[in-house]
Amino acid sequence: MGKSRVKQCNTLLSMLNQETSQRLKQLIEKYNVPVPRYTSYPPANHFVENITQEDFFDKISESNSIAPENITFYVHIPFCRDICFYCGCNATRLSKAQESEEYFDALKKEIQIVKNSLDNRRKISQIHFT
Repeated sequence: MGKSRVKQCNTLLSMLNQETSQRLKQLIEKYNVPVPRYTSYPPANHFVENITQEDFFDKISESNSIAPENITFYVHIPFCRDICFYCGCNATRLSKAQESEEYFDALKKEIQIVKNSLDNRRKISQIHFT
């Protein structure tokens, strides 16, 4: 967190009662550390080269038998009208509608393939779109 952000936080904290202010200061100090950006799942440090289709479906099958049974879906849509200067996502500026249509057609096929491999009793607890 930059110095100006810390100053803003301290200004807000001064408006709170002393106990709450002290606790929040402790939390700010505790969490005011650099961390890796979370822009994908799995995170990049879990990527492996040479994963096969069989490996992929084995992982899905394994996930069907472990707790918690809930499942989270992460869907990346790599097209933007404008690229944000702060964005760390893999994205491209949308130039033709056809590009996104082809991507969504492929995405629908992939969702169907994965869906067929999942235990249909599993509940979806989260869906993330980026």
